[in-house]
Amino acid sequence: MRKFRSQHVVEKHKRIFWVKFVFFWIFLFILIYLISYLSKREEVGIIDINIIGNEAVQDKDILEIINKNLEGNYLGLFSKSNVFLYPKSKIKTEISNSFLIIKELIISFNDFKSIDINIAERKPFALYCENTKMEFLEKEESSQENCYFMDDKGYVYTKAMNFSDNIYFKYYEETPDFNQNILGKTYLSKANKNQFEKINLFIRFLKDINIDVYRLTIKKDGDYELVFGNNSKLLFEGKQDFNVLLENLQAILIDLGDIGEKEFEYIDLRFNNKIFHKFKD
Repeated sequence: MRKFRSQHVVEKHKRIFWVKFVFFWIFLFILIYLISYLSKREEVGIIDINIIGNEAVQDKDILEIINKNLEGNYLGLFSKSNVFLYPKSKIKTEISNSFLIIKELIISFNDFKSIDINIAERKPFALYCENTKMEFLEKEESSQENCYFMDDKGYVYTKAMNFSDNIYFKYYEETPDFNQNILGKTYLSKANKNQFEKINLFIRFLKDINIDVYRLTIKKDGDYELVFGNNSKLLFEGKQDFNVLLENLQAILIDLGDIGEKEFEYIDLRFNNKIFHKFKD
């Protein structure tokens, strides 16, 4: 009797298990079908895409990327154009990687049929220029240059046209890696923290005292060379304290007066409190 009852209980548990198993898959199938059906309803399908804030990047180029990502279904079941299921992160990544001029991109829900694409573009601050032969710089042969726009953080984002005059400040490297694509890189990213910002504060100070510098070159040995009127040069080291540099420069200005009107070959600030300068013949 005890053996018979045990077999009866086992069989009963087996039947309950298989009933639950079947009902689980039926429930799961119905749930998936329902979600799939609802995801394809017109009421929650993205129809309108509002692009805001773009100037350099055209609407049609952005829409091409978005529409490509809204086509089709996930696993053949769930619509990618559903306002709750669309591939938001993938769209954001592809647009940002395709247009480096875009500084910030925010995709947000507008209503059940539309989304907003808010864009903030980078503004040109200066130029990063490549020159296969640095001696061309002395001859001002801009046709030998490849220049790229960079923003106020030193981020290089797009090719620039050749400018006939010094509209933008130019940054050079004496030994650049011409096999490396500079686009998408940050100038002086491997230097000291905030080095680019410090240099620009130094340049701004020079312009405030009527020294119109227009080019900076990082030399092979790590020295920095600023060029102002008549190819006069201001030399310093990238590792120097910029506060000390300003103090030393102010000291020599007291002795020499307005250097913007003088014909200098160079002013050398690389040796801390020892300042060297040479007038042109």
